[in-house]
Amino acid sequence: MSSSHPLQDQSQRLPRRTLFVTLGCLTASLFVSFFDQTAVTTAIPSIAKDLSDSSTISSWVGTSYLIANTNFQLLYGRLSDIFGRKQVFLFSLLCLLVGNLVSGFSNNPIMLFVFRGISGLGGGGINCLVMITFSDLLTTRERGKYFGFVALSTTLGNGIGPLIGGVLSEKASWRWTFWISCPISVVCGLLVICFVPLKPVTGSFKEKLKQLDYLGFFLSLVGTIFVLVAISGGGDNWPWKGAIFITLIVIGSLACIGFLLSEHYLAKIPIIPLHLFNHFQRSYLFLMCFLMGWAYFVDIYYYPLYLQNVRGWSPIMSGVLQLPSTSSSSVFGIIAGFINSKTGHYVRCLYFGGAMWCLGTGLKILFGLHTSPGLLVGANLIQGLGIGFTFQPTLLALLSHSNNHDRAIVTGLRNFFRCFGGSVGLIISGIVFNTIFKSRLRHLNLSDTEIEHIISNPDFSSISNKILSHEVKKAYLHCFKTIMIILTAMSAAMLVLSLMTKDGKEPETEKEAVIESSSDDKTNTSK
Repeated sequence: MSSSHPLQDQSQRLPRRTLFVTLGCLTASLFVSFFDQTAVTTAIPSIAKDLSDSSTISSWVGTSYLIANTNFQLLYGRLSDIFGRKQVFLFSLLCLLVGNLVSGFSNNPIMLFVFRGISGLGGGGINCLVMITFSDLLTTRERGKYFGFVALSTTLGNGIGPLIGGVLSEKASWRWTFWISCPISVVCGLLVICFVPLKPVTGSFKEKLKQLDYLGFFLSLVGTIFVLVAISGGGDNWPWKGAIFITLIVIGSLACIGFLLSEHYLAKIPIIPLHLFNHFQRSYLFLMCFLMGWAYFVDIYYYPLYLQNVRGWSPIMSGVLQLPSTSSSSVFGIIAGFINSKTGHYVRCLYFGGAMWCLGTGLKILFGLHTSPGLLVGANLIQGLGIGFTFQPTLLALLSHSNNHDRAIVTGLRNFFRCFGGSVGLIISGIVFNTIFKSRLRHLNLSDTEIEHIISNPDFSSISNKILSHEVKKAYLHCFKTIMIILTAMSAAMLVLSLMTKDGKEPETEKEAVIESSSDDKTNTSK
């Protein structure tokens, strides 16, 4: 069923001073989200050691965050269309605050995964709503320039997060990596309440509730969770050909099919208007976002494991060595934004960014037990350059190929595919890593008890036998290199897709938007 677009337009033009204050308040919240995400990655080895569950925590701290983040990305665009950007944004901040507060009190992995999922629910909303609101307030050409605000906030969050996370893990407790963002979240919420004058959505709360696509959201939630949980536990918690795996996959697949049918035939305001996939350029870009999430999130969770478990560096040193990648990606993101704004061309940045990302990740395959800090920094700088020239230009390219009334849902879909790629990537990487690591340890003639002890407590310096310690490190390094090979393949695929992408032009006037909207609806109806 095609939508008649009954939603209210929330775009507006603010005086320059008010605009700067508004963008500043929004990006302060974005800083908290990225700070929280990267600070926790540095603390993972400390969390795993304290809770004695390295193999599960190394993959599921990130996966639980991303699963919640992913599932609600589909809903945030529509929720903000129906209830208003500001209200949904404040709800997201509250979720991040509560999730981090209770995560710090976790005393077992299950508690941590559940509460970290609540944080993911909030972080996903913040990231999505900032991008949507920027699109509401800025014209096509302005977006490239003012998205520098986004790049600046991610620079600070990505740069400071690993360092502060390392300091807190080493000098205080890993629990403070969750708690430290709580007071900052409160301040950001007050700033948004007091100084962000976003256009409200009229209508009663009851009327707004009736507009939600409950069936679509339920089916998407069931489909995504069941498929991801099935894959994550396959080969470890249950056999690949076992009844549990098959049952989860079948239920998840049927839910996904039901979701697509519901969106097409039943939903008055679909969570995902299927006509968005009729455009090849958008489809290429959505696939790029999936691969981008896989390559990005797996790297930021596994690179600290190499630095701390293989090289034996402290969490603080680990945070310092992550600065080149996190900082350069944001700095080059600002540069890419100005290039986009100046030229109006996005795909040239994507070409260059894809090539540099592939090169930087490929260099990490060369990392060894004694790789010089110069190569570590150089590879991260190149990779950061690629990330900076890819992240925001991908969103700008998607918006340039979309109509104004699809702005919020396209932004939410972009974030959904990126987070879904990260979730799938972390799960598969965890399976690959643990399978290969166990296999390599068995070749060292270790008993199952010794193998489980090493996997649960990856402090290889505590192994009294120096020769065995060296061999275990080599096995761990081999697993890390395997993950980097997979990520290099993902970034290479991104580069190929970018070469198939062309620049688009977002309609600047209301008349052009109506014409294109009508064209899209006719195409969708004919399908």
